[in-house]
Amino acid sequence: MFSAELQDMESPAFKSLSRGLELELEKTFMESKSILGQFFVAATVLDFSNGSVIPRVLIKIDAQAQISQWQLVEFMNETLKSGMLGQYQVDPTSVELTDFDECQAPDLNNCHKKAKCTNTVGSYNCSCLKGFIGDGVHCRDSVDYRGKEFVLSFLPQHPRSMVVWNLYIMKENQRPHRSF
Repeated sequence: MFSAELQDMESPAFKSLSRGLELELEKTFMESKSILGQFFVAATVLDFSNGSVIPRVLIKIDAQAQISQWQLVEFMNETLKSGMLGQYQVDPTSVELTDFDECQAPDLNNCHKKAKCTNTVGSYNCSCLKGFIGDGVHCRDSVDYRGKEFVLSFLPQHPRSMVVWNLYIMKENQRPHRSF
């Protein structure tokens, strides 16, 4: 039965039930002859809600796997059709699948702080913000003048009139230091 303790992730009740479910799911996937067993990484209970006890579980599948959400639902429906998951009684008709949004917090993805995280079904993409270049995991200013010299001719009628301009990379919210 559901209790207030199951809403506290630090409570012994939450830790015990979540760990038990995670171990049963791990065992179920690892013993499966399905392709899902080969690509299963982990199961993590995110929280519990009332309605008897409803766990919300994040199931991580290797990114290299070519597995659709619906294959995962079919696997879980087949696995739970007996109404049992190890020692736990379950409602086999209650399996719902929603995409986990890895972009909801920076610690759930590896996008650079100067990148935009875009959630996709089963994954996410990172892309550098305007003014930055890179793959989204690593971003840097789009123009890096660090230590480069430019020779500019400002007076075409006087070819000897040249200016050497050193432009140094700037720190955030600072103007570049120029020397003429």
